[in-house]
Order: sequence, then C-alpha cells, then structure tokens
Amino acid sequence: MLRLPKVSRVLGRRFRSAFVAAPRLTTSDLNRSTIEAKYAVRGKIPIRADELRQEIKQNEKLAFDEIVSANIGNPQQLDQTPLSWYRQTLSLLQYPVLIDKLQKMDETTRNALYPADVIERASKLLKSLGSVGAYSLSQGDQVVRESVANFIAKRDGYAASADNIFLTGGASAAVLYLIQVLSQGGNLGFLIPIPQYPLYTASIALNNATPIGYFLDEANDWSTDPKQIRRLITENTDKGVDVKSLVIINPGNPTGAILLESDIAELIDIAAEHGLVVIADEVYQENVFHGKFVSAKKVLAKLLEKRS
Repeated sequence: MLRLPKVSRVLGRRFRSAFVAAPRLTTSDLNRSTIEAKYAVRGKIPIRADELRQEIKQNEKLAFDEIVSANIGNPQQLDQTPLSWYRQTLSLLQYPVLIDKLQKMDETTRNALYPADVIERASKLLKSLGSVGAYSLSQGDQVVRESVANFIAKRDGYAASADNIFLTGGASAAVLYLIQVLSQGGNLGFLIPIPQYPLYTASIALNNATPIGYFLDEANDWSTDPKQIRRLITENTDKGVDVKSLVIINPGNPTGAILLESDIAELIDIAAEHGLVVIADEVYQENVFHGKFVSAKKVLAKLLEKRS
C-alpha cells in the first residue's frame, strides 16, 4: 500500500484558506454593447408569453388555454408537416448502417422507406465526410460547398466557386460574423432597411457600430429609394461616421417586397462608388408571391460582363 509523504500531511494541516468572497458581478462589469443590444424578436412579449405558459401548466385559470408564438417562423408548431427529405437524409448520415440494410431489401420495400435520391445523397456525403461525428473544415465540407456552388450557378447562369463559399450554422451566424469582421473600431455605420429583421440592429449594437436606417416606401410596394441611400451616406460621412456596408434584404423581411433588377444594379453602383461592402440577405428567395427574384450576385456578374 502506498503511503502519502509526511510533508504532504504536514502541509495539508498547516494550510489556511485566505478566500474572501468578492463583490458580485454586476451590469457595470459587462460589455456595454452587449447590454444595449436588443433582439426584439425575443424581447418582452415572448418573455411574458412564456410566463403565461407556465401559469397554464400550473392550472391557473386564464381566458385561453394555449399560446401560439408568431414572433418567429414556427410553422411546425401549427402542425405543418416537416419536409421529409432532410430528415431522411440526416437519419442515414447519423446511422449509416441503415444504408447497408436498405441495399439488401427489394426495391419496393426500400423505396417505401427511403427514396432513391435520399440514399444516393447520403452515400455521397458519407463518402466525403467519413462521419458526421467528426469536425469538418472550418469553411465547410468541400462536397457540400460544391453542391451550393452548383445551385448558385444554375440559379444565376454564371459560374460560382466552392472556394468562395463559407458554410455557417444558419443565416444569423453569417450576418453576425460579417458585421463583426467589418467592425474594426471607430465610428462605423451600416446601412440597413427599415423595417428590418431585428438581427441587424442587435448585431450592429453588439459590435459598437451605428445602424443607419433607410426607409422603404410602403406606398410603392416597399421599394428602395437609391436617392435616399446616397443622401444618408453623405449626411453620415459629414458627421464623421465611416459608412462600411449596405445591407440589402431581398425578398424583404418583414415586407416580402422584391427588388427590381434595375434597383439592385443602382445599389451596387452606389456601393462601388463609396467603397461599401454589400451584404445581400436573400434567405427568402423561394418565398416569392409577386415579381421575380434576381440575386445580387447575378446582377453584379451582368454589370461586370457589360463593362469588360
């Protein structure tokens, strides 16, 4: 049996803690930009709604017995059936043994469980990834980025390179990263549409920058006025604000408005003239009810083609 050295026992007996409780952490110790940032989508009303949910669970009598959250897109909470393709593909990626089992089944039985395109895509991804239980490249797996590049090329009719594509955990993360990268200190400004998705004002506040709102024209289908943007750039530059970026949300959130190709071209011209980075938020490009969606990348490619 091992015995502890005598010196350890002696030191152990002689130790006296000098611990004294320090003052509690308060808001004055925190980053002011974090405190001032407000994400209205999850603000006071959603917090109150959650309190009411707890009251309902505790059998308190209210004028209603259910709360539906309409502050964020939760269609499945309203019983919309989830898209099966993504879930089927993910299930095979999470449990690859299923692919081997499916291959041994007859075609009718196999297709009743998993469509052929799901099995094909999962097999292709696994060949590249090896396993979804491992880290990928920080930029995102090559085969996935190539798939994205192919989609963009097919959509726009112009080449897209996987080397220029970065994958993120959702569009919100991408927006935050971009604003963070562009916020290198000083009195910086970001042009954003009003009304806008609160992600932008929150991300800009977190990085101690200034939101410069350009107001959409409700009477004209929530259109964007390039003249207003030029004026705002001039006014804020005169105030000492370093205007860094122009945010375009197309289709608009929350308006749903579609930008005309000619308007996008003029906005790109303005950005080029003033050295602004264009952040084109196009996550709702499949949600088009009126008009035709044209990506900012396609418009830029056409402009470069004309001027080459």
